Amino acid sequence: MEKTRGKVSWRTVYIGLGANIGSRHENLRAALHLLDGLPGIRVIACSHAYETEPVGMDSSMWFINAVAKIKIAMGPGALLEILLETERVLGRNRQVMDRTVDLDLLYMEGVALEGNWLVVPHPRLHERRFVLAPWSEIAPDLALKPWGKTVSELLDALEPGDAEVRETDIILWERSS
Repeated sequence: MEKTRGKVSWRTVYIGLGANIGSRHENLRAALHLLDGLPGIRVIACSHAYETEPVGMDSSMWFINAVAKIKIAMGPGALLEILLETERVLGRNRQVMDRTVDLDLLYMEGVALEGNWLVVPHPRLHERRFVLAPWSEIAPDLALKPWGKTVSELLDALEPGDAEVRETDIILWERSS
């Protein structure tokens, strides 16, 4: 865990969640519970589930997407490793396009990073209605510096005709304690 003068330093992070095969809702719930059970990670909030057309892939299976707000006490590389391991545990096969679960690091408070395996903020988040619609539910006024706009402003700026996104009333996360 990251420490600052003996104290644990917590950062706010937003992750995108998606699944288009298997028990889609249960896979996303399982991912949130696995993450929340790890040292240095706390799930704070999650949007409702949204049904979305596949984007950038040839599949007839619609996705369930959501965005979660989490607090972490680690760096971006360590979080990426945890997200990838969580996908693996939940059956993600990176050799096929369809996904039991997909976890993307969208934004990390105070971090701008361009590496070979990780770019923060996510470089295409501003183009994706399936990210911005659920994100605007939980953090509409979050300012994203690279674009100079809030989450809701980025959503409003998308062209009509982008992939269809439908909000559901399905709740993926409620803190039990």
